[in-house]
Amino acid sequence: SSSSSSSSLGFTANPQWGRPGCDAPAALVTKAVAAAQQLCAEPEFVLVLGDLSCHQMALWQNASASRSAADALAQVTEMVRFASEAIVTAFPHTPTFFMVGNDDVYPDYSTLEPNSSYINTLADLWNTTMPYVLGGRAAFVQHGHYRADLPQSNITLLVLSTNVFAEIRHNASEQCMASSPAMQGLAWLEQQLAALQGGASSGGSPRRVWIVGHIAPAINYFPPHEPLWPDCLTQRYQNISLQFASVIDEQLFAHEHRALQQNVRPDAVLGAVRIHPAISPIYLNNPGFRCYTLDAPPQRIANYSDFYLPLNVSNSSFQPLPPFPAEFGLDNTSDSSIWALLQNLRASPLLYLKYFLYAAMDFDSMPCQSLNLTCIKAEVCSLESSTSAEFADCVERVTAGTTAAPPTPVLPTISTTTTT
Repeated sequence: SSSSSSSSLGFTANPQWGRPGCDAPAALVTKAVAAAQQLCAEPEFVLVLGDLSCHQMALWQNASASRSAADALAQVTEMVRFASEAIVTAFPHTPTFFMVGNDDVYPDYSTLEPNSSYINTLADLWNTTMPYVLGGRAAFVQHGHYRADLPQSNITLLVLSTNVFAEIRHNASEQCMASSPAMQGLAWLEQQLAALQGGASSGGSPRRVWIVGHIAPAINYFPPHEPLWPDCLTQRYQNISLQFASVIDEQLFAHEHRALQQNVRPDAVLGAVRIHPAISPIYLNNPGFRCYTLDAPPQRIANYSDFYLPLNVSNSSFQPLPPFPAEFGLDNTSDSSIWALLQNLRASPLLYLKYFLYAAMDFDSMPCQSLNLTCIKAEVCSLESSTSAEFADCVERVTAGTTAAPPTPVLPTISTTTTT
């Protein structure tokens, strides 16, 4: 895919693979897929969390009076096709699950209309996913949400087409109405969870649910830290998830081009939302992807490895970051461990820098200039909060010097040396 923006910070020793501040060229997509094929050997399944096209296609269209919206959509479609085919070719016998990102449509963040021409185009491009969709292609083309029961596994994916929930480019007050497509999407999620919980309680084989999508019900990690979903939708999502927490194992999203844990609570019933790295380095990050290791049944996530491509190193290859728990002195990645780490980030600028470098796949763009503590505290609040009210309350309390949220676990001893 072609680049759509640039940055003075975008130095690279590998111009053929792109540069920070720009989108991924085709060569980087090909290199990343080949690396995933090698480093995530023989996976049970593949999740593609959206945004297979480049960002800001409106700039491309507006750069020439001869370009139409239809031309821009054709460009988006071609980029989605290229990336999708590369992934399926690399993993021809592996169940692969695609989902819609905000840049996989035009204009970006558009809601997919039921049975529209474009949602049928996506179904064609992702035809290897359709056999696993409960209800098949006919279910997918209704709204882009779908359920998939993984073969030879007790894992069920509930895939959300998250553009409908995104606050940007939508009228939040309309999204909050019970009849809105967003609320109807959450009603679909509730129905699926109720059916899965009911099946387990009636003696059927228990299914473990992974809720997956592109845009998370969270606060944007990037300033000014606005909600990614309107508060009404996030609150509704949380109420549903808490009601069915007994069957939900994971919440996996992307969008922010960072490896993060969000909506972290010290005493949460649900686990934190996992945010995944991105191949595109447009938001001042090195390209990255993640491989998970599952334990024996019930097949919960036991560990994971993040792999990144250092664009400032000549002739570099994708390489592993140090394991997250070991890098930060944690026993595991439980909510209580992550919560304790976040509290230490507030007090230690060096530890914060280490965390940010890790999240950006070892790329230093210094979001908090001079490691300003006020800025750091706000960024940490974005990881602990899920609504604008929670974020404002967190910032007020940590600025006043009080604990961000009770109870606070005992903090581990963590090294504050920076990565090199």
